[in-house]
Amino acid sequence: MPKLTFNSKSKYVQRYKADVLADPDSWIPFELRKKLQYNQPFTWTSFLKHLSKPSVQKIIKEAIDIEPTKKLIKQYHNIYPETNPEIIRKAIRQYLQQQYRNLSVFDSDVKYFVLKWKLRWQALTDTSVRDGVWEIYKKLSGQKTLA
Repeated sequence: MPKLTFNSKSKYVQRYKADVLADPDSWIPFELRKKLQYNQPFTWTSFLKHLSKPSVQKIIKEAIDIEPTKKLIKQYHNIYPETNPEIIRKAIRQYLQQQYRNLSVFDSDVKYFVLKWKLRWQALTDTSVRDGVWEIYKKLSGQKTLA
């Protein structure tokens, strides 16, 4: 896995600040806080500082750095049969890595993997996720468009 670093000062994260502060318990549920070993009252600054710790980043990286399921690869391949399943696999992994770098656990897909949500692979078939994966697929394969 390439070196991944979450940037807590990124413009992507800062866009979520008001929403997270309005309802921190739904954005950062107790179970997630427990997995990330965050056991203090929630504040924006302290949570971002906590997410930047190498030990916490390791927990998240290990959760997202897993092979996509064969079922998921097949679903993507069924939608676009002319695609290469190996490149699809790489694109899905890169998508998760990209979301982690930009948003960490503020991205629901990353959060689902950290929490080991049973439908986490299915969530990667949502239209917006597929669009992101296809953009990465096109770059990896050198294609301009997908039919």
